Amino acid sequence: MIGTRLGNYEILEELGRGGMGCVYKARQTALDRIVAVKVLLPQLTADKVFVERFLREARSIATLDHPGIVTVFDVGEADGTYYFAMQLLDGKPLDEILEGGKPMPVETAVDVIEQVARALEFAHEAGILHRDVKPGNIILTSSGRAVLTDFGIAQALTDTRLTKTGTSIGSPEYMSPEQIEGKQLDARADLYSLGVVFYQMLTGNVPYKGDSPVAIVYQHVKAPVPSARDTDPTIPERFDLVATTLMAKLPEERYASAEELLSGLAGKVLDRGPKIDRKPGATVPGWAWGAIGVVALLGAGLIWLGRSATPESPTPPNGSVAGETTAPTADQVGLEIEPVAATAPPTPSFQTFTVTSAPAGAAVILDGSTLEAVTPATIELLPDTAYELGLRLDGHDPTGMSFTLADLSDSQRSSATLHFPLQSSIPPGSVAITADYPVTVRVDGRSYTSKRFDLPPGDYTAQITARSVFLSESRRISIASGKTQTIALPIATRLTIAANPSRCRVKIDGMDAGYLPSEVQVTLGNHVFEFDWESLGKSISLTRKITPQTDRVFAAAPR
Repeated sequence: MIGTRLGNYEILEELGRGGMGCVYKARQTALDRIVAVKVLLPQLTADKVFVERFLREARSIATLDHPGIVTVFDVGEADGTYYFAMQLLDGKPLDEILEGGKPMPVETAVDVIEQVARALEFAHEAGILHRDVKPGNIILTSSGRAVLTDFGIAQALTDTRLTKTGTSIGSPEYMSPEQIEGKQLDARADLYSLGVVFYQMLTGNVPYKGDSPVAIVYQHVKAPVPSARDTDPTIPERFDLVATTLMAKLPEERYASAEELLSGLAGKVLDRGPKIDRKPGATVPGWAWGAIGVVALLGAGLIWLGRSATPESPTPPNGSVAGETTAPTADQVGLEIEPVAATAPPTPSFQTFTVTSAPAGAAVILDGSTLEAVTPATIELLPDTAYELGLRLDGHDPTGMSFTLADLSDSQRSSATLHFPLQSSIPPGSVAITADYPVTVRVDGRSYTSKRFDLPPGDYTAQITARSVFLSESRRISIASGKTQTIALPIATRLTIAANPSRCRVKIDGMDAGYLPSEVQVTLGNHVFEFDWESLGKSISLTRKITPQTDRVFAAAPR
């Protein structure tokens, strides 16, 4: 594809290939900027259900405006080729840095995990899981910033269930036990994978190795959680505890959120201690044999979406880890081991959900009966039962949904909330944003990433954020029926930030800009730059007015 055009992009050179496609360096001709373009494999895009899901997920990922998450600029299709354009990062994937099995300095490993945890926390709060956290999807920039890439594709693959021979989902070295079992995932699955990455950075190797995907996933389900200190006793005990807590077999024994993980890294002890089995010879639950058997029966032609087990890794001949119970081969799993019958499920119990609406005060109709309370209202629902839920409010169009609990999204289930934005029956007005960078506008609890959207007539406070240019501000807007309210945002300029000593962490208007030296984009106007020399225990705060002529901001550590 070198030298060809893909939509608005001129392909310049190939940057790398992976299990899902090829990444190219490209020029976006309309804006004359250099970007990275990922082109998906034809065997993936041949499935129209996957394509539809992928496009929906990619647009959702584009709303994640965070320094630790790669910025997605565009998603599209040209002549049957599907692609998405994203920020081109100046750095290396973490898997290249870890090649050769050499551990990273503990301080660096902790810094990377903290940055990735903050990125995951931001995504999880938006109701989005990564599902394929691994070193190949973490870029370390030249300024020391860790950036997560490849959100959403694993979600699209999972939901379209592309389990034909030749395709499987996830990277076996980093998959959580519940992902192997095919269970419903939440934020703790991403944290498990992050724990494997942390262990690898501390020790130089992944915790479980094998000569086949089956041998590896077997150990994730069955083998005891290893201690990084067994490999290197100089690793601080509290960081070893963080890694083992993240890799606990049961989700409820891990950190409940990235925020809790950050507390653990800071040395805070959880009230509920993890119950992690380090004893060899633990038995395998019946469901695990069934899950592993399914993986084995997919056939020897599996292509895992990630790096397969490294052939030259020193492992015993049968793929087990020395000192642990031997993992069965694929043939043994498929031919000799019968899944143990699952225990009878518990008696179904009601689950409580809160029904909310914007604006509030709507009548709630459940299966044809109007509830006494208006939104926000509490309802109790049974699993495996179909419901008809409706909302009515004067001056607004009625809305509702038909569903079972299994139809709800991960975010709806985790928050136990069903939210309905109500459309005014009065013709809406429009908001138009003028800016040359991605913007998120939050109005009445709802986020908009399009630069033109409709709102019912009325007065609003719009919270506008654009983390890629360190913009965060509030605007009062008045919407009139059939009219357009324009919000003109300041233009952005490129700026170099430097300091002496150069190893310094910077925040711009309270938003993390990573370690210096660094080149960033900021909007014109006044900004507060906070410089923190962590190793020196010194910091300084500067207010600077950025103009089109400003090309550099510099600070020296106070004496």
